[in-house]
Amino acid sequence: MVAGPDGPPTPALAGPPDSLFPVALFVTLAGSAAYFGGSLAAPGLAAANDWSASQASALTWALQLGFVAGTLGVVALDLPDRMHPGRLVALLLVLAAVASYLLLLPVSWAVAVLLRFMGGVFAGPVYPIVMRVLASWYPRLGPRLGVMIAALVLGTGTVSILSAFRVAWQGGLIGAGAIAVVGAGVALSGLVVGPRAGLRTDLDVRAAFRSFQVPAYRWSSLSYFGHMWELFTFWGLVTFWVAAAGWDGAAGAILVAGVFVSGALGCLWAAWRSRMVGPARPARLALAVSGLFCLASPWLFVAPPWLFGLGLLVWGAAVIADSPMFSALSGEAAPREYVGSALTVQNSIGFLVTVPSLLLVGWTADHFGGWRYAFLVLALGPLFGLPFVHRLAHATH
Repeated sequence: MVAGPDGPPTPALAGPPDSLFPVALFVTLAGSAAYFGGSLAAPGLAAANDWSASQASALTWALQLGFVAGTLGVVALDLPDRMHPGRLVALLLVLAAVASYLLLLPVSWAVAVLLRFMGGVFAGPVYPIVMRVLASWYPRLGPRLGVMIAALVLGTGTVSILSAFRVAWQGGLIGAGAIAVVGAGVALSGLVVGPRAGLRTDLDVRAAFRSFQVPAYRWSSLSYFGHMWELFTFWGLVTFWVAAAGWDGAAGAILVAGVFVSGALGCLWAAWRSRMVGPARPARLALAVSGLFCLASPWLFVAPPWLFGLGLLVWGAAVIADSPMFSALSGEAAPREYVGSALTVQNSIGFLVTVPSLLLVGWTADHFGGWRYAFLVLALGPLFGLPFVHRLAHATH
């Protein structure tokens, strides 16, 4: 018991269940596998159906737009703050797995695009809802979110990692869907909201956007938007960039899988570092390093194989290491009663930012010397975000 504001004792906040964080880790991995698995299988799917490169790229476009539609729909209904998170996440994961498995059937290109859109609608909101649950239990999110995003990265790279072991794209897609179904059961039994954020019964669509009035949340969100300009375009197109640089077949698959593994390690580094200096400073370093690789990408593209491989692995670690730190900063800064919707809105806007980034990178590859110079466009994101994360690092130093 602890003293309340007017003197009478009130119950102390209960601690989280021992299983909560492992559950959050697995559910995050399951959501990202369901979300991105179909896009990483896109080259094999396109080859099997004789679709053009532009038709194949539309599968990623549809996914990103589905994420935006799904997360905005969740916020419009205020679902993260009104529904039991385990039930909501379980339903979303099962529907995402169904949308993914339907790609294994003989479908037209238009139907495949629709299925990827629906996959984004269902799987996209999983991660921000899980973040909301963690924020309802833990006052400091940085170290835990670093580990959680490491799971997200491995889930995202499921198909690429399996491809490195010569598993066909169909097998990768089946594996990703199976992980999502298991994740639904895990979420249903173990994902529970904590005492720091109660379930809401009223509907206030504007509530999530009020968080932007808080300077720390606004700075973290703007930094995150710059980070997102680079991240998913890099992940979605790195297979093409690596192949254009001369890494095809098994070597290219292994290197792309290594990008996701190094990304998970980068997140673990950020989690460890944030325990000592807080989340803002490792986020600033990761965003700066990633921005430098964007600027150096034309030279890395023609570098000797050992330098190309090493540089890409370091880039893969830096490009995602700041993501959990921005989520932690935003989760800690947002009004507690609306933290779920605030994080969902931030993620939705961040994924919307990836759409013009994908367009611009593709247009650059078509009109300015091919893939060698295409990733220069990604530098715009870190250059935009660095001043804002610098403010956060200075304010929390």
